[in-house]
Amino acid sequence: MFAETTPGNDTLTFKGTFRLPPATTFLDLDPTIDAFRFLVYGASRETRLDVHLPALEYDDATRRGWTANSQGDAWTFRDKGSMPVAGIGQLSLGLAEGSPEDTGTLVELRIKAKRGTYPLGEVDVPVNFGVTFGDQAFARDGVCAESAYAGSDCELNGARSRLICRR
Repeated sequence: MFAETTPGNDTLTFKGTFRLPPATTFLDLDPTIDAFRFLVYGASRETRLDVHLPALEYDDATRRGWTANSQGDAWTFRDKGSMPVAGIGQLSLGLAEGSPEDTGTLVELRIKAKRGTYPLGEVDVPVNFGVTFGDQAFARDGVCAESAYAGSDCELNGARSRLICRR
């Protein structure tokens, strides 16, 4: 991610959790109706990556779209086409374990992307992430989240090619 600038050969793995507002449940989320957006910000708050995943059910012909599990507590976006949006081949949203409803439902987000171009450099550390669902009304109602990493939360490996941020 950081050591070189060849387009289309970066990878991105993300795992995190966020809380929905107390009045919103996981069942209120339907990414086949309300689009999903994932953002990556540099240290200066400049947007470095802005990905909009389409609001559509999985289509066998295009090999792209969202599916829900039978329990209704997880959504998965898959893009098995030759050019996935921002290299994102899979993104999953799931109800996290031990989520007390009175403080808002805890949702787990996982992203696996490869063959993308993620223009990040050491000057961008700490990076931060944001997610939104649907339109501006959803964002106004708090159906969005942002990370809040400090510089000490992020570390580059010895080759300076991989960044890991943890809290």
